[in-house]
Amino acid sequence: MKKIIYIADPEILAIPIVECGETLVDLKDQCIILFGETPECELTKNDYTKMRKSVYEKLCLVQADLPNHYQLRLYEGFRSLKVQKILFDHEYQKIRKKFPDENLKNLFHETTRLVSPVIN
Repeated sequence: MKKIIYIADPEILAIPIVECGETLVDLKDQCIILFGETPECELTKNDYTKMRKSVYEKLCLVQADLPNHYQLRLYEGFRSLKVQKILFDHEYQKIRKKFPDENLKNLFHETTRLVSPVIN
């Protein structure tokens, strides 16, 4: 059976994160890639349509290769670290209530199955 690698597994956390300062493109300012409604988290409403320019350019190439009746639609792009931490902490508390007798390590791991922590 193939191993499932979660976002907080050691091999993922070993990859250094270095901000490159790449320009962000706002999908509100273009008409190639569609975007959906504001995500359920009100805190992301001003940024969810933004993405790195290189990612946008790659999505435009994908869109150009799709049959005419298919259209890419993004539902969330950029998310700040502050918002990511809030979402992780919220999910962690939900899981903690669901499994009140579970140890902290297992609660953390279970949370990372759905939401990425802000630890690296």
